[in-house]
Amino acid sequence: MYGGKERPLVIPFYSSFTFQIWNRKEGRKATMKEIIQYVIGQLKIHKRK
Repeated sequence: MYGGKERPLVIPFYSSFTFQIWNRKEGRKATMKEIIQYVIGQLKIHKRK
């Protein structure tokens, strides 16, 4: 039915997205600890306003 390396198009019933948060200063993915520290810092800044 399919010649060569062609394959049928398969569309899943659900979609899955994965987000990656990067530590740009060090050129690597951020750790969960770094993410939490950043979010808490942002909350403190916005609380003051």
